[in-house]
Amino acid sequence: MDKERYYSHSGDSPFPGFLLAIGLSISLAIILGKTYQILNCLITEMYFQIFITLGFGLLIGFGSVFFSKIGYVRNNSQKILIAAIASVAGWYFQWIAYISYVYDNDLSIVTFNYPYYWFYLRHPSFILQSMLAINETGLWTFEGMPFKGIVLGIVWLLEAALLVGTAISVTVQYPITPFSENLKKWYRKYTLKFKFEPIHSKEEFTGELFKNPEELISQMGPGDKNEYSRISIYYLPEEEETHYLSVDNITKGYSNKISIKVIHLYKIDTHTAQSLLGKFQFKTNIFNLFHKEVV
Repeated sequence: MDKERYYSHSGDSPFPGFLLAIGLSISLAIILGKTYQILNCLITEMYFQIFITLGFGLLIGFGSVFFSKIGYVRNNSQKILIAAIASVAGWYFQWIAYISYVYDNDLSIVTFNYPYYWFYLRHPSFILQSMLAINETGLWTFEGMPFKGIVLGIVWLLEAALLVGTAISVTVQYPITPFSENLKKWYRKYTLKFKFEPIHSKEEFTGELFKNPEELISQMGPGDKNEYSRISIYYLPEEEETHYLSVDNITKGYSNKISIKVIHLYKIDTHTAQSLLGKFQFKTNIFNLFHKEVV
C-alpha cells in the first residue's frame, strides 16, 4: 500500500485539548462507575455481570474517543492513554461506589453521600484496606461457594483487565476522522445513500481507483439489500485541496451486519469530491459536529 495516497494523523495535539479530553473522560468514568456498581448490586447473576463489565468498558472507550475529538487530539498514542486513564479511573470509582454502598448503604446514582464518598476519593489507602478486608471475608457466593482469597483476587484482576482492555480496544479499532491541519477542522463525513455493487477484488478495485476514482465509482452498478458496498466521502467545503474517500463491503445477515474495510481515507481532489456528492444523494454523520477552528 502506498501510504502517501492515504490519510494518517499528524500526531499533533494541543496540550489543553489533551487535558480537556482526560478531564471529560474521568468525569464520565465517575458517573459510569457509580452506575456500574448499582447494576452489579441489583443484578447478582455472574454471567450478566460479565456483560455489564463489557458494556462499562465500551462506554468508556467510546466516550474517550468522543472527548478526544472535542480536544482535537490527533495523536494515536495519546488517545490510547486517555482511554487507559479513563478506564482505570472508572475501575477505581466503581470501587469507591461499592465501598460507599457496603459501609453507607448508598445505592443512589444521584447522591454521592457527601462527605463519606469524597473521603474515599481522597484516601486511596482506605480503599485498598477495604478491598483487602473484603477479599479476606468474601461478600459474594457462586453456586453456594463463597468467593474470597486468591480466587476472588483473580476475579477482580480479570474484571479490571476486561474493563481496561475493552476501552483501549474501542479506541484502537474506532475509525479515525481526518483533520485539516490547514483549516484546523475535522472533516465532515458524507455517506452516499446509493448501495453500490460489492467489491470482490480489492487489488483490482484499488488499481482502477488510482487511475480515475470519479469514473470508477460513477460506473459501479447497484448491489442488493443484503450485500453491497458503502462509499463515504470526507469533505470540507472551505478552501481545502485534499479530501478523502472510504469504501466498505457490507453483508447483512439474519441478525447482524458485517462491515469489511476495502479502502480507508484515500486522498481525492476537490473536483472528484464535489462531483461525487453532486451525482449521488448522501447523508451526513450527526457526530461530526466539531468543525470550528482550534483556538
